[in-house]
Amino acid sequence: GKQSFGEESVIVISYDLVARRGEEILELVSPKIVIADESHYLKNSQARRTKVCLPILQQARRAILLSGTPALSRPVELFTQLQALHPDLFPKPFPYTSRYCDAKQSRFGWDYTGSSHLNELHCILQNFIIRRTKDQVLTQLPQKRRSRAYVSIDSSHMAALRKAMTQFKKTTASLRTTSDLSEAKTKRFDARAAMTALFQATGTAKIPSICAWLLEALASSKNDADHEGGQSFLLFAHHQDVLNGAEHILRKEKITYIRIDGSTSQKVRAGLVNRFQTSKDCRVALLSITAAGGGLTL
Repeated sequence: GKQSFGEESVIVISYDLVARRGEEILELVSPKIVIADESHYLKNSQARRTKVCLPILQQARRAILLSGTPALSRPVELFTQLQALHPDLFPKPFPYTSRYCDAKQSRFGWDYTGSSHLNELHCILQNFIIRRTKDQVLTQLPQKRRSRAYVSIDSSHMAALRKAMTQFKKTTASLRTTSDLSEAKTKRFDARAAMTALFQATGTAKIPSICAWLLEALASSKNDADHEGGQSFLLFAHHQDVLNGAEHILRKEKITYIRIDGSTSQKVRAGLVNRFQTSKDCRVALLSITAAGGGLTL
């Protein structure tokens, strides 16, 4: 963090550090080539790292952005990355968002979460993106298999689900009949809270079946001849309760695992990833979809 810049031919720097010292970098060096790894970390135009990194990328003679997930679901997530590569193409956000994000003005402000004119945007992106699929660069990977596992839910959890569903339907019905702006805002909040509670209840109801499936899968793959010590598993979940349930059963069975969620710092996260990749005894990675859904190589 105390290193000076200016004499090195190559500078390797984290996003956190460049957010603190980006102005100093621009004053001392004129980078000819800038490579931004995991460039989806720059998709938030309001984040300090984005505000600092964009001028560095734009002033470089060559800018290369690397990402496996440049945008998770919405065209708006591509705007700052396109600005970094070609600032003259879309100098302001609104022409881009109105054309490709189906921008709409609601009673709560502008909504840029939609999508529009995707074929046109696809043509534009072809001038900037070199796409490589796993089939092209990771030829040693086996074919992906998808299966659907049906779970049984006990009566107590089913009662909780029905109660949450009833409350959700009640709040959404009330919202649809409201014309007052202030009242609608309150009821919209209530509807979202009811939906979150329903979502939470579905996760909680599945915990026993998830744990049973995980133990069965670990046991059946333990003697896999192609994997010394047994196959490893990545278990993604959204709710902390689900991760906690899986963690509890793994501890009870004395199965080595790692866990990465929103409370895991970047420093600890790197050590956990290395442990999972190198330790034959570590067979399970419990992963939060939000915290570990992108930018993670396991």
